Amino acid sequence: MHPKVFHKPTPLGVGKHKDFLILIMAASTATENVHKIKTVGDYGYNLGVGLGIYEEMRDLFGKHGRRKATEIESGRVITSLHLAEGFNYSYYIGRKLSSREYNNLLSELHKRNSLEKTKNLASDYLQKALNCLESVVNFRCIRNIQPLHTSLEDS
Repeated sequence: MHPKVFHKPTPLGVGKHKDFLILIMAASTATENVHKIKTVGDYGYNLGVGLGIYEEMRDLFGKHGRRKATEIESGRVITSLHLAEGFNYSYYIGRKLSSREYNNLLSELHKRNSLEKTKNLASDYLQKALNCLESVVNFRCIRNIQPLHTSLEDS
């Protein structure tokens, strides 16, 4: 069977997201069930987007050991900025932010409920990924493999 390519638009129309394609190719070697193959691709897509948004939030708050908001400072327009309706964020993009500017940025995002919207969006994508995975994976098989993985790590 030749794997079919399932294309999904990227959230917020930014770039092309093809990371889930490898999961579709892998799934097509295990089954010819097109629904299962597509669902595995959807899992990869939703997991990738959800984790991407999650990592943006971690970066914004400095939860990864670097400065806060390094992605914004490097020129990226992160999801929280896209969701901040009526906020002209261009001043903050691509420049090192002082503590005061960073606090002002957070205040503007908070005022527009952008941080909560971003958190909910990431959560929605991660839940969609989980739903996809639960619909095609026999978790009893995963539980059978886990001791092998643990044993390998312990050896």
